[in-house]
Amino acid sequence: MTKRKRAKSNYGTDPNTPLTQKQFLFVQEYFKTGNGVKSAIAAGYEAGHEYRTAYTNSSRLLSYAHILRHLREMRVKMEFDTIMTQKELLERLSAIGRGDMSKLAKWNASGVYLKDSDEAEATAKYAVSELSESKSEAGTSVRIKLHDKVKALGLLQKHYELLNAAKQHENDPGIAEATASKVCNVIDEINDAE
Repeated sequence: MTKRKRAKSNYGTDPNTPLTQKQFLFVQEYFKTGNGVKSAIAAGYEAGHEYRTAYTNSSRLLSYAHILRHLREMRVKMEFDTIMTQKELLERLSAIGRGDMSKLAKWNASGVYLKDSDEAEATAKYAVSELSESKSEAGTSVRIKLHDKVKALGLLQKHYELLNAAKQHENDPGIAEATASKVCNVIDEINDAE
């Protein structure tokens, strides 16, 4: 008697397949823990009497295109929600460069008064590097230190000069690539300054 070959299933090859409830739970748990075995068990897949069953289930699930697509989408969304974009970075550097104490405090002959944090402009707050208060017998002392405006403006200038250079040489791949590399270095420098 000859054995019949089982037809191979195409299940899991279509990235647009909707997730089942268990798969959804698996994806949520796997995204949190990165542990396929624990995620499969938490999602309700049979663990069996052996570790191998849960391992097999998790390996199978992680081979499905639609599950991988959902995990990628979750990672991209998380990065988008948590990682500062280049635009946000440039906005913060601009706020530091524009840093203006009058947006954070009021002063006159009788003293200096901090504005209520709700009253201060949101972008003005980016310019603050340190804020401290000291109390002594002589009274209360408040110290506000702003980020270095000159450094922020210098980094912005470098960024824009390199972008302009890249635009001028966009038809020369060698120069454009070298300029793009310099832009990346400046962005790293900007990130380090933050």
